[in-house]
Parts: sequence; structure tokens; C-alpha cells
Amino acid sequence: MRCGWIGLLVLALAACGGGDNGGGGGGNDALPPPALTGRVVKGPFTSGTAEALAINANGTLGTQIGSASIRADSTYSITRGSHSGPLVLRASGGAYLDEATGTTTQTADLHAATSLVMVPSLVVTPLTGIAWARAQRRISLGGNVALSIARSNTETGNWFGIPDLISTAPADLAGGPVAVVDAAAEYGAILAGISQLALSLTVASDQLAAALALDAADGALDGMDGATPVPLGAGNLSPTAAQADLANAITAFLASAANNSGLTAADFAALIARLNSRPDQLLFPLNITVTPANVTVAQGWLIQYSALASMSDNTQQNVTGTATWNSTNGAVAGISATGAADALSAGNTTIQATLQGVNGDTSLTVGNYTLSSVAVTPASPTIIVNSTQQFTATATHSDASTADITALVDWSSTNAMVLGVSVTGLGHGNARGTANAIATAAGTGVFGQTTVNVEYSYATHIQPIFNTYCQNCHGVSGGLSLHDYAGLMAGGVSGAVVTAGNSAGSIIVQRIEGTIQPQMPSGAPPLSAQQIQRIKDWIDDGAKNN
Repeated sequence: MRCGWIGLLVLALAACGGGDNGGGGGGNDALPPPALTGRVVKGPFTSGTAEALAINANGTLGTQIGSASIRADSTYSITRGSHSGPLVLRASGGAYLDEATGTTTQTADLHAATSLVMVPSLVVTPLTGIAWARAQRRISLGGNVALSIARSNTETGNWFGIPDLISTAPADLAGGPVAVVDAAAEYGAILAGISQLALSLTVASDQLAAALALDAADGALDGMDGATPVPLGAGNLSPTAAQADLANAITAFLASAANNSGLTAADFAALIARLNSRPDQLLFPLNITVTPANVTVAQGWLIQYSALASMSDNTQQNVTGTATWNSTNGAVAGISATGAADALSAGNTTIQATLQGVNGDTSLTVGNYTLSSVAVTPASPTIIVNSTQQFTATATHSDASTADITALVDWSSTNAMVLGVSVTGLGHGNARGTANAIATAAGTGVFGQTTVNVEYSYATHIQPIFNTYCQNCHGVSGGLSLHDYAGLMAGGVSGAVVTAGNSAGSIIVQRIEGTIQPQMPSGAPPLSAQQIQRIKDWIDDGAKNN
């Protein structure tokens, strides 16, 4: 039975009675089937025990629902009585026909989980074990039991290319001819590849399967569980075990005498290419932060929200474009698929971002007023090249109230070559000149601006030139001293060398340009054109002690 997300979700929630735990039984009008059946494959099991177990709210295994021996044909059948919630099937203590090596005794348990009330069969394989490890980690972090299982089964199946992960019976490529390359054959090829890879690593294939499950638990198939390497045998699991290593192992198995399917690597070219091109991540979000947080705006605003997810590998991802957005009160504010909220009328609403069942939200209040004007401060500031200035945007509303809207407006500059302005309103002096910092209230057409002068600093940009090129002749004693600002402005024995606001009439400029001889610096190459221009600009801007 193939079950889409909607059907799966309905069945899953029916199984839990809509609650978070999903364990226990009873309470449903429709009785579950009398038996849970399926197969255990790593390769095909010939003995062992299959147990059906309830799941606790924290993701740990609960009470036993039923158990049965695994038959010689790898099947099992467990009477589960009245239990109707999610459950885990655990296979333990048996033997299996390992595809690469023959019969092997099981040392590591295999698991498969289902959130469906009426699953027709439940296949237990290393891949279902990967899905269960992911679901268990999700549940332990507060996720809903049924939804965590459903999503993990679907995501793991999609990653390996097996749409029905828990109900597709893998083909046995070591057992005999396989007529067609379908999902069952690809499933079987992956399991055979795990056996072949385990053989090359000199570990049991069920031990490798357990390591892969632990690797995937944090959402990143990278050989790590969080910051801890996943142990395997005498060493650790390879970071590419589930990608390139597995693809190579499948190729090796298909070329070996153990392959009795009649199929070759060419028949599985798409599978092998898919594994080689897979990213190393099956990440899931732990929580989502929505910004800007808890704001109040005037009617007519268009607020762009962002969603930042803390992921299962301890990284953060901007999921604004992939999250599902919702406004709980569409009459107050509607919101687009990209997180842009339109403030329509006075009132309150909650803005929500949802990804993989994890929600983040923030409140939005729309005032009973419109936006009249925006003021940007400080007014007409002067900042130094390579320094910063934080700008503030203040709204005045139609009811005469005011509000700081610095974090809500769209910031820009009329000349980014001179002045850069970040999304938070932090200005950066890029070059000498004049530019306007502009704050625009999106959706309203209302904006404010301030004119910014960007200048050179004497201490930062001028004195270092004199220190490097002029100190030998113009130190602290005798004649013109270029040791500091006071000495420069005092001039020499012939008078002032700087005329503030007039670089062309300043003797020091005439000397360094060579229009008055001798050109300075004496006995050394002239200053560069850039250095000369910097001195001239500083003088023209008032020769400030800045």
C-alpha cells in the first residue's frame, strides 16, 4: 500500500488519538488487524525473534505488544491485540543470509517503526533502522511520536530512492535471478552493498547497519553523531560510508560471484549515480526563530519576516524560503509564501513559520493608525572613512504617536561607493564624499533620509603619511614639525603651511606636488597620487583634528 503524506498523516493522528504520545491502545472504533506481519532482511533472516514494542513519549521503547519467531523464509507474524498506536518492530538474536559472505549470526538489533494503524506489512532492514534512529532523536527533542516516525520514514526512503521504505520487500540479489530493476531491486542492491562494504571493513554487516543508524540520528550522514565520531570495529565510520563508499560497494558486489541476480552495475547506474551525488545531510530542524519579533506597525506596512532554524547538526539555516508561513488572523495581516506580511487592519495576529512539523512564531500588532512620516537620525552626521555610524528610523503616525522602526524599515544609500548601509541601519564610510542614508517603510511609500558626509581622519589617514615619509627632516625640534597636528598647523619659520578649506593655496600641498621647489619629501621619491589626494581632501574638508 502506498500512502501519501495526507493519508499517512490522517492515519498517524488517528493512531495517536491526536495526542503527542501515540502509545497505548483502545479508544478507536475501528479495530486494528489481528496480526502484524512482514519480513526481516539484512540479507534474509532465517531465525531470530521479532518483537512489537510500544513507544514512550520521549522516544524510548515501551512495553512489549507481542513477539514471534522469525521464520526460515525471513517472515514473521505477531498478534498485537488491541494496540492501535505507533510501534517499533525489533529483530534480535537470529541469523541471516548475508549477501556477501553467507550465513551470519546477528549481533546488533534491527528496528522499524510505523505510525500507521493498519500497516499491511512492516519490513525491517538497515534502512528502516536509519529512519527509526532519526525518528527517535526527533521524539527525544520534543517531536510528536507519530509525525516524527512518518517524516523520518519518508525522508530516509526519499534519500535512498525507496518511496515505500517500510512496506517494500527488498529483492535478494544473492538468492537468484531478479527479473526487473524496480524499487525492490534497488532496495536489495543497497542492502547487498552494505554487506559488501562491511566485508571490506572486516565488520559484521549488522554492526555496520547499526553504525549507519547512529550516524543518521543527528540528521547528517557524515560519520559523526553530533561532534562525536561514530565507532565501528577498531576505528570509526567513514564520513562517506552512506554515499560514495556504498556506491562502490554495490558495484563490487554486482561484479562478485555472490551476485546471483543476473544484473550488473550497468542496470543500477541510476542508483549508483544517485548515491555518489547525494549530499551528506538528512537534517531536521530542532526549533525555528521568526524575526522581527513581537512588533507593532501602522496599517499599510509590508513586513518581511525571516525564519532561522537550529538544525540537528547544531548549525543554523535560513529557511525563510522553504518554511510554510501562516497568519492566524488573516483580517489583521495576510502573509505570502516568502514571509512578507501585509498589515491590513487594526488588531493582533500571530505569524507562524513551519518546517518539517516544527513551528516558530511571533506576534504582530497592527495599530489603529497609518504612517505619516519617517525621520532618520542623527541628522547630517560626518563620519570617517572606514568607520561606522548606527542610524535610527523613527515613525510618526496619524495619531501623533511615534515608534522606533529601525529594525523594520528597508535601508539603502544613494551612493554605496561612499556610504554603505546594512539591513540593520549600520552605516559604513567607504570613501570620501556625500551620500544619503534612506529608511523606507515597505508598502507605504513613506521614507526618511539624512545626508552623510564621509571624510578622512587626521589621526588615521594623514599623520601616518607624515610619520613614514617626513619625520627624518620634520621631527619634533626646529622648523616645521610634522610630528603631530599642533606642529603641522603651527607651520614653519615662513609661516603657515596649511590653509584650512583651500588645499590649492596650502604650501604643504605645493611642496609635495612640486609646484614649489624643492619638492618634498626631500631626497626621496614623491608621495603617490593617492596619498597627495588624501592630504588635499582632508585640507579641503576643513583640516580638522579628527
